[in-house]
Amino acid sequence: MIFSLAHQKGGSGKSTIAWELAINFLNKGKNVRILDCDIQHTCIATNLMRNGAISEGASIMPLDVRAIDSAKGLASFANNDSDDIIQIIDVGGYDDGLMRLALAISDFVITPLSYDYRVIAGLPTFTKALREVDKKIKEETDAFILYNNMSYQRSDFSVVNEMVKKLDRYKKLSSILRTRADYGNAIFAGGKSVTEYNPKGKASEEFSALADEVENLIKGVING
Repeated sequence: MIFSLAHQKGGSGKSTIAWELAINFLNKGKNVRILDCDIQHTCIATNLMRNGAISEGASIMPLDVRAIDSAKGLASFANNDSDDIIQIIDVGGYDDGLMRLALAISDFVITPLSYDYRVIAGLPTFTKALREVDKKIKEETDAFILYNNMSYQRSDFSVVNEMVKKLDRYKKLSSILRTRADYGNAIFAGGKSVTEYNPKGKASEEFSALADEVENLIKGVING
C-alpha cells in the first residue's frame, strides 16, 4: 500500500501531514514507513529529533523514515510493495521524474490546499502533471484535495471550491486542518505528533478525524 502527499508547490504542508499520518498509524500498531523524496528531507530531520528523544528516554515509538534521492531508490520500495505495510511518500514541491514516479506508483494521492495564493496558483500546473501521468499509466489514480492550514475563523471556501470543481480531477476529503500552534510545538518537543503532544487539543481532534478518513481509504484499496 503506497500513497503520496503531493503538490507542485513547496510549503503546502505535505511533510507535516505525512509525518502526522505516519505517527498516527504507528501508534495504532500499523507497519508504516515514510519515503522522503523532498530535497529538504524534512521528515528525515524530524525523525532525527524523535530518535534523539527516544535515546534520552522518551516513551514514544521509533518510526521508519527513508531518504529517497532517485527514481531507482523509490522504485525499489515500490517493487516490494505489499498490503502489510503502509508506505507514505512525501513528494518534493517541484515537477521532476521522481514526483511523476511517485504519482504513478501510488494507490491514491492527497494534495494539500490552503488559502495561500502560491499554493492555489500552483494547483492547475500540478493537475496537468497528474493528468500526464494518468495518460502514461493508462489509468486515473484517485486524487483527493485536503484543505490544510486554514484559519480557524474561515468558513467560506468558495474560492478553492470553485477551482477544484473546474479542474474536475479531484475528490475532496471532508476533514479540514486548521492553523494550530501544536504542530510546531509537537515537533520541537522531540519529534512528536500532535496526538502525542496534546491529545485533547483541537489540532489532535482535527488530525485524528483526517487519519480515520485516510485509514478508510486504505481499507478500500486493500479490500478493493
